[in-house]
Amino acid sequence: PANGEILVAHVLVKSSADDSDESKAKAQEKIQEIYKEATNSEDFGGLAAKYSDDKASGRNRGELPLFGTGKMVSEFETAAFSLKNDGDISEPFQTQYGWHIVKRLELKPLGTYEEVVKDIQSKVARDVRSQVSTRSFVNKVKKDYGFKEKTKALAPVRALVDSTILAGNWRPGSTEAMNAWLFKVGKTKYTQNDFVQFLRATQGRTPETSVDSYVTSRYHLFVDKSAVEYEDARLEGKYEDFRLLMKEYRDGILLFELTDQKVWSKAVEDTAGLRAYYEGHMDDFMYTERLKGPVYRCKDMETANMVRAMVLAGKSNEEIDAQVNKDTQLALTIISSTLEKQEGEISGMIDFKAGVSDIHEVDGNFSFMKVEEILPPSHKPYDKIKGLVTAAYQNKLEKEWISELREKYTVEVDKDVLHSID
Repeated sequence: PANGEILVAHVLVKSSADDSDESKAKAQEKIQEIYKEATNSEDFGGLAAKYSDDKASGRNRGELPLFGTGKMVSEFETAAFSLKNDGDISEPFQTQYGWHIVKRLELKPLGTYEEVVKDIQSKVARDVRSQVSTRSFVNKVKKDYGFKEKTKALAPVRALVDSTILAGNWRPGSTEAMNAWLFKVGKTKYTQNDFVQFLRATQGRTPETSVDSYVTSRYHLFVDKSAVEYEDARLEGKYEDFRLLMKEYRDGILLFELTDQKVWSKAVEDTAGLRAYYEGHMDDFMYTERLKGPVYRCKDMETANMVRAMVLAGKSNEEIDAQVNKDTQLALTIISSTLEKQEGEISGMIDFKAGVSDIHEVDGNFSFMKVEEILPPSHKPYDKIKGLVTAAYQNKLEKEWISELREKYTVEVDKDVLHSID
């Protein structure tokens, strides 16, 4: 049975194989405590916002985009689809990213025929049922263009093929003299040599045991392929809308290739030019004033006041963590940070001065920062922002290319026609 699609929220506590045994144990203990709170609370989203290490989903109360089979790592997918009812919460489970708890928000079963018909058509086109419509189409092409064949001319090709073709090792030698035609579609004739080259190009290891049967099946495939290609080559002449569509595709591909040569790949491959652009525009890539020091994220105001007092008393982070998180891993998280001022974050709420900041509520936690250093505005290092530099360099190359084109070609706009669009 199809799983359909599912909407879930989750809490993540990061833990990797490279972590110390102590860190792994703390992560497991933390997820168990969050799970206990989740089963005793209706506000799963609040817990995700407060405790999840997946900050992107945490800001959305843990909610992830709708997904179906094959979109998530297998452990996550299994846990999510095992939940029987909306609102059910999984027990903690582990993936390569760490420990998770998942809450089912909504299950969307397989859609109606109208909703899934395009997907069905795509699947049918890839399996044996598509052969029915292919055969019908080939027969129509044969009829429309007066298909004729000389099956006797196939005998020399059969005589040339040996059992090595069944292993994909057949070497026919020179066959240019085999120019008698086997069949024709319209005015185009397909010769013995055409078929030999088709056999040579498409051979491969096969379970087929009869050389004669293999050649016969490949001949029919060659006829079908040739008929389809013959019709395909004439579609633009038969259908004006298709001709215009193909022209649009060709123009689009041409523009893409040109832009890739002149802008995108050029910027990536021109490492010297990229570095020179960065050095000439370093002021465009600046850090603003930044704060450096640990951020203390506490579960409630009482804990935050206690931790702040310990910081002011000069206790080390190790001492503080050992005391405050003695009985739980949810009380305190300490994060070493270098932060620019950002709205909605702790750095956007405190004064830019050295010392211990006031306590502020951020994402359901009570946080403060010990500002150990104020870093002045500085240039961002090249290796940290190469992607941004590449994008800016591409914009520069594109502007230069467009300027060259405008100098080379005259652009005239018929304003009467342009305004008639209104």
